[in-house]
Amino acid sequence: MANLALTAAAIDAALKFNGSASWMHYGAFTNTLASSFNVSTVTDSATGVFLQNFTSIMTTAFHSPSGSQNFRVDVTDANLDFTISAATTTGTQRVRSLEGGVPVDSTVVSVQIHNVLA
Repeated sequence: MANLALTAAAIDAALKFNGSASWMHYGAFTNTLASSFNVSTVTDSATGVFLQNFTSIMTTAFHSPSGSQNFRVDVTDANLDFTISAATTTGTQRVRSLEGGVPVDSTVVSVQIHNVLA
C-alpha cells in the first residue's frame, strides 16, 4: 500500500472543492454559536431571523443551503427558510427559523452551505 502524504495544502484543496463551504451549530434561543466552519459570527436580526456571516466568501451566488432545527414546542409544521441571493459572495446568508409558520428562536439550528470557497 502506497504511503499517502497529506499536506495542509492538499487538505485545504479537498475541503475547498469537496466539502461543505460552511456549516454551523447555532443556539438561536440563546444567540450562541456552539461550533462552525467558515462562520465568523451570527447576527441575530429579529425573532427567528439571523445572518450567518462567513469568514471566507464563496465563488458564486449559486449555492445549496440545508439545515435542521430543534423545536421549542410540539409542532408539526417547522422549517428553515433561506434567502437565496448573492449572499455567499458578499459574506452573509439570511436564515429564518419557523414553527407553525411563525418566526421563533429555536434552541438549536444547524445550517450547511454547499458551494466552492473563493
